Amino acid sequence: MDGSEQHVKNVKKKMKCKNCGKQHDGSFGSGCFCSRSCANSRKYSEQTKIKISKSLKGKRYGNAKKERHPIKEIVRICPSCLKKEVLKTTIPSHIPITCSKKCYRKYLSIRLKEVGAGGYREGSGYGKSGHYKGIYCASTYELIFLAYHLEKKNNIKRSKKKRGHK
Repeated sequence: MDGSEQHVKNVKKKMKCKNCGKQHDGSFGSGCFCSRSCANSRKYSEQTKIKISKSLKGKRYGNAKKERHPIKEIVRICPSCLKKEVLKTTIPSHIPITCSKKCYRKYLSIRLKEVGAGGYREGSGYGKSGHYKGIYCASTYELIFLAYHLEKKNNIKRSKKKRGHK
């Protein structure tokens, strides 16, 4: 390639914007428009404007004649810190339960303890488990232990007592 061909490649063609008609070098996008604002703008004919207007008449779009929900003041008491707050809202169901994330975490931990979430659950895990003569066995080791003691006629039953961690 000689120097004259290289010069031709580097020179950009002058183009005309399809929207505003300005001359430009075609560096924006595909070169049809001179800028982002020209590429995003639309030009509608009067006939198109009338057609759109007719189709939208009598319908509620945007803020035009829109029915608004009344603003209600609701007093909320945070169940965690017992702080009273007056909140203004249009939709009462969207009010948060607590006043902060810290209070929510505290409230959630208390709530989960009340419901009984967490802890040991009978039948959970991947091991073999089941009932033998009305007593639950969580593993084959427990089944062997139970069978041995029942054979020896030892009084045995599963403990229901909860023990905490140390």
